[in-house]
Amino acid sequence: MKNTVINSYVDFSDLLIASVVSGPGRNEIQIIPLKPSISELKSNIEFESDEKVQEVKWISFDEPKNTGTPKKTKRKANDDNSFKNEENLKFDYLAILLTTGEMLIYSPLMKDFSNKISNDSPLSCICNGPKSTIIAYDSENSSLKTFNVFENRLQSSKPWKLDRDVKYMEYSASTNKLLVCSSTLYILNAENLEDESKVVSPKAHQSLINSLILSPQQPELLAVSRDSSSIIHIISTASAKITATLKTNSNIKTLILLPVSKSRDFESLAAITETGSIEIFVEPFSKKGRKQIVSNSQLITDVDNIAFVNIVNQDEYFKGIYYEDYNFDYTDFELDDLKNLQGQLTISLGREEAESDADPQSDDDAEVEMDESSELEDEEFAREEPSEVHTLISENLTQQSTLISIVSQNVEHSKRTTYLLSDSEAITLFKKISIHISDEPQQSANLAPWFKYLLLSKGNLISKDVDCIGVLKLVQSTLIENVKLLPNLLSLQGRLSLLQAQLKLRNEIMSQKHDTETLQNGSVASFPSKSVETSLVLDGENDDFEEDDLSHVNGTKNNDDDDDEDEDDEDEDIIGDGAQVELDGSFENDGQDDDDDTGDEN
Repeated sequence: MKNTVINSYVDFSDLLIASVVSGPGRNEIQIIPLKPSISELKSNIEFESDEKVQEVKWISFDEPKNTGTPKKTKRKANDDNSFKNEENLKFDYLAILLTTGEMLIYSPLMKDFSNKISNDSPLSCICNGPKSTIIAYDSENSSLKTFNVFENRLQSSKPWKLDRDVKYMEYSASTNKLLVCSSTLYILNAENLEDESKVVSPKAHQSLINSLILSPQQPELLAVSRDSSSIIHIISTASAKITATLKTNSNIKTLILLPVSKSRDFESLAAITETGSIEIFVEPFSKKGRKQIVSNSQLITDVDNIAFVNIVNQDEYFKGIYYEDYNFDYTDFELDDLKNLQGQLTISLGREEAESDADPQSDDDAEVEMDESSELEDEEFAREEPSEVHTLISENLTQQSTLISIVSQNVEHSKRTTYLLSDSEAITLFKKISIHISDEPQQSANLAPWFKYLLLSKGNLISKDVDCIGVLKLVQSTLIENVKLLPNLLSLQGRLSLLQAQLKLRNEIMSQKHDTETLQNGSVASFPSKSVETSLVLDGENDDFEEDDLSHVNGTKNNDDDDDEDEDDEDEDIIGDGAQVELDGSFENDGQDDDDDTGDEN
């Protein structure tokens, strides 16, 4: 799930949650019912690879006189719809803004798109508006635009040029205000879109606003969080000032209001952080002062690598929304005496695999021991019989990393072991293997045989499981992405091969030159009288020596004249300084040289 963006949005009635998954091989919105009685409304909206979801907002509406039949679309947006709304529940519409500027209106009850709205230019953001409307900001044209949920045309447009960096908007039905946000908060009248006031961001906090919550009990107060920030500002719209500052342990993704309930007579604020924890502030709107206030409690899951993405308060209990294996789910839990809760609380997901009470010191020691014993993993999981491998798999189906290690180390038993698996075991194993292949395609070579034989032996079973089809599409998308990279990889491999050949040729040339120099130095050493000259040449001007050496390397021979000159030089060296003086003296009478030599001999 690397590079996967996950955002979730709860509707106004706390009945449905829309979760956006955007990443490699995954581009969809999952609708999850939050009540067992409406479980049939679960659905998936799949988009094409070039359709990017920019924003999702729930839209409240008044019943139209005639909605007509939904328009057909190429997008896969519905399962079999056999739901009967016997409780006469009202379900909001889901507005989906694409990066192209196209806006899709989705009906969870019908499990299909009810409207499609197009705009001339891309829209920056959208929000719910009064009387079944959607308000959008067009940054290219610097205007606020209004659309009707049931009409596919522009209803109204008004120029608004105060700020072109608007990325987030919210509508307050209780005060009929439109809150337009960049780094600055602008407060407008939602009916006529006239400006009323603004709240300028502090100098130390200039990032864009990413979430905003209004207090139902105190409508003039609201909470604001920003991108890449762990700070929450409580703002008074009446005075346009910050009244309090809250701080979380990590950057904030979104804010959730926990309203007054039967068991609580106070409001609370939940902050979903980037680390996947839920930090709760009790009675945040009553706080005042400049000092930063930390959260009362922090909620985390008891399973590693599974984080909360949202929280919903329903009557006497809470629902923690989390994301696992490319699917969303939730767990119910209670928080008794929320006002007095302090510190970090671990919420159970109903798994036996987690050991939430483990000592952090022992965890570090275990990791070190695991690194040191990595060479022993083959001995730990490798088995000689398929039945033994089957037993290992059955015992570790919920342990992702252990399960992958088991199948990776028993590839030779993959074919026979798959026939020993029960249907439920085969489905679980197929999901785990497919997800690992999608996340780590470069490290999944040993999983290919298992993947193949599971498809061959359990293909009919896999084809009937919705989740298996989903992860199978994910694997397909991952493989397609890798195929697109193949030409670049081949080109890179060619360049590396060329560089390797060049380095090899250079090494051969250097080796040949080194051997030649060694041989030449060895031949010079055989003449003691010449060794002194050689050392002097190396220490002084060596141009002549280099030319001779180069000619020898190139395979050419020295001229005879050069040999004679070398011999003459050698004779001069042997004569010594005294002989040189005699020669100098003989220069005065060149004609008598021969006679003098003869006389000396006599």
